[in-house]
Parts: sequence; C-alpha cells; structure tokens
Amino acid sequence: MNWLNVLYVVLTLAVIVISMGIIMFFLRLSKTLSNVNVLIEDIHKEIMPIILSLQITVDKTNESLSAFDEVARSVRDISNKFNVVVRVLQEAMSSPLIKLAGVSAGAKKILNTLVKGENR
Repeated sequence: MNWLNVLYVVLTLAVIVISMGIIMFFLRLSKTLSNVNVLIEDIHKEIMPIILSLQITVDKTNESLSAFDEVARSVRDISNKFNVVVRVLQEAMSSPLIKLAGVSAGAKKILNTLVKGENR
C-alpha cells in the first residue's frame, strides 16, 4: 500500500466520523425541537382559558365604565339644568328684592322722619 491509499482510507474514515456526528446532531436537534413543540402546545392549552377569562373581565369592566359614564353625563346635565334654574330665579328675584329693599329703606326713612317730627 502506498501513501495515497492510506490517505483515501483516512479521509473515508474522517467522512464517516463527521457524517455520524452530523447525524447525531440532527437527531438531538429533532428531539429538542419536539420537546419545544410539546412545551408550546402545553403553554397554548393553559394560556387560552386565561386569555378568554381576561377578555371577559375587560368586557365587563368596559360595560361598567360605560354605565358610570352615562351616570356622570346625567349628573352633569342635571347640574347644568339646576344652574340655569338658579340663574333664572336670581334674575327674577333680584330686581323685585332690590325694589322692595329700596321701598323699605324709603319707608323707614319716612317713619324716622315722622317719628322725629312728632317728638319736636
């Protein structure tokens, strides 16, 4: 045997060893990916009910907030109407009250004058 035949045998053995290493690598990779797939399926099975429950909770919260928003809007409308009523009453009452106060002050002055006049 010459050195060329020895080189072919060594290269053939190296290719066989490297091929076996690559095959073992892909077998382990396949097993790892299979485990990851099972893990993802388990997470999916467990997380979906949680997500659905969370969605129901968010929907109920939104309904409650919507109802609260309607109540707040009604209170604001009532408050605005009450302010209008108070303003109308103030305007309606202030003019007669000012006149009444003026008449009452005039009457008091007249009475004071009359009382002072009688005392003289």
